[in-house]
Amino acid sequence: MKTTLISFVLLAVTALFAEPAVVPLQVQAQAMAFSPDHAKIYVVGTGGLLDVVDAQTKTRERTIVLDENPFSFAPHICVNDTFGIIVPMQTRGGSLLSRMYQIDPVTYSVRSASGYSYSGCAFNQDGQIVYVAHWNGSWNEFLGFDKNLNIVRRSRIPAEVARDIDSGPPCIERSPINGNKFYATLTSSPYRANKGWLATFNGQDPAQPVLMPQSPNGTIIPQKIFFRPDGKFAYITGWDAAFKYLDLTVVNVTTDEIVDFLPLGTFTNIKFVTDTLAYFTWSPQVGVWDLLQNKVVQQIDVPKYPDDPDAVLHGLELIPGQGNEPVDTLIVLKSNKLVFMEYKRPAPLKPPFVTNGASFSVRPIAPGEIASIFGEGLSTSVEGAMGFPLPTELGRTKVLVNKLAAPLFYVSPTQINFFVPFETPSPTSVDLVIIPDTTRPGNQIAFKVSTVRSDIGAFSTEIDGAWRPIVVNASRTPWELVSPSHPVMSGEWITLYLTGLGAVTPAVPSGQPAPLSPLSRTVYSATVKINAQEAQVGFCGLAPGWAGLYQINVFVPADLQGGLHLLEISTGYSQQFILLPVGTGGSTQ
Repeated sequence: MKTTLISFVLLAVTALFAEPAVVPLQVQAQAMAFSPDHAKIYVVGTGGLLDVVDAQTKTRERTIVLDENPFSFAPHICVNDTFGIIVPMQTRGGSLLSRMYQIDPVTYSVRSASGYSYSGCAFNQDGQIVYVAHWNGSWNEFLGFDKNLNIVRRSRIPAEVARDIDSGPPCIERSPINGNKFYATLTSSPYRANKGWLATFNGQDPAQPVLMPQSPNGTIIPQKIFFRPDGKFAYITGWDAAFKYLDLTVVNVTTDEIVDFLPLGTFTNIKFVTDTLAYFTWSPQVGVWDLLQNKVVQQIDVPKYPDDPDAVLHGLELIPGQGNEPVDTLIVLKSNKLVFMEYKRPAPLKPPFVTNGASFSVRPIAPGEIASIFGEGLSTSVEGAMGFPLPTELGRTKVLVNKLAAPLFYVSPTQINFFVPFETPSPTSVDLVIIPDTTRPGNQIAFKVSTVRSDIGAFSTEIDGAWRPIVVNASRTPWELVSPSHPVMSGEWITLYLTGLGAVTPAVPSGQPAPLSPLSRTVYSATVKINAQEAQVGFCGLAPGWAGLYQINVFVPADLQGGLHLLEISTGYSQQFILLPVGTGGSTQ
């Protein structure tokens, strides 16, 4: 998986399907959860209160007083059939007064367990144990309680990490596909280590948790954990070190590796409706994120109210719609209101569509780029180009871009890989025409595509059992692919292989291999940063002997510490992010 900046464009605010329904709350809200049958919504927050809302009638049924301490607050809530409602409650008036509350959802009777500071909660696979993150000022641990609130499991954070943690674990979630494997975020404030970690442990046999950085450089302050519906990836939101922007770390649940890192701006809560479509709170709006196109496709205004000036959206729940044109119900948690909004889900992207040939993101194409078309009936055969120059017809299939025949790498009935002619105008919109069979030229597939000056995409391959961007350590003899098992060292040179960097000079004919002498360099110079610090670029241009393939030679700063670092490539018109493993000990050269 490649790291690419999500496209945030200025969009017209989308109208709702119906007038929102508003439920006034007694609690100053921070978190909410559905009952198992989705008939009730439980809302908690500050002041030791819990509101019960009927999800069908959209009315507040009652308010339950859990703690009369006005400084109490609850940022998490968990609900299941065995335990009922679990609320880890903290207090700013003295952490020794913090408690975990259990509320019966029928009688609304309350019982509690005392503790130093509780935060976050999640049930094990059979729902018979609830794990709660616990902080006592000296160590952090995850406690497993049975339904009588007796501690039956314990998993403690190593002391060398716990001493840097001064704000408690803010979130704990169970993997939907790995049985009793739990994920939790650990954080420290800027006054201490200013770090963030992701901890994993087995709920059946919770020995010491396994820790990993929550972000490429470990300085992101983690917030919440969300899982994609298929359970294969975890998405962790977190603040940057300056607490100005939210970033999103994507973790492969099978390997527990960071596979993607997305600088987002203001994501806080995410609700996936499919594996490729999600809603998220983008205060003061709700955004619609198309993962296939890697962009925010629509944004929804949340109503503003005179008695609730706070623009922050504290929570988001979803009731998915049904049918061919589903209307989803979005439940947005504001400071003192629950807002029900009906929204017609955008139709999924239908083929044919064009992607960057390296990142496979659906984006505008750039002159000189390797691009791919996905669809049906694109060709009558399967053919690949045998060499350079690239042919403009393969297996009786042609592609026309702005009426110019595009050089072709590969054609099949469902996919075509082609070279976007350097002559293609940009930025604009052009006609793309596919002729599946030139013996029947009247049978065409035609549509519009947008063009840009550059559209950076990084090529990837399978390394160490995972899909990783191709980064070559050019300081080694022979050259080797950079990976966690073969990291680059500070003071070494790396080569990045990309497409979509746009026009070059001297010019190279479309579909022809780039010469070794003279080298063709990009017209739009690329800037490379590692951990936001600009790195030396030795060359940026076409890779000799290839068509549509660009390379950038980058010097890894000599003072860069070991770890997983965020590398940013920018031309001023597009960006690409890559996760770069750096070893310790400096250059071996």
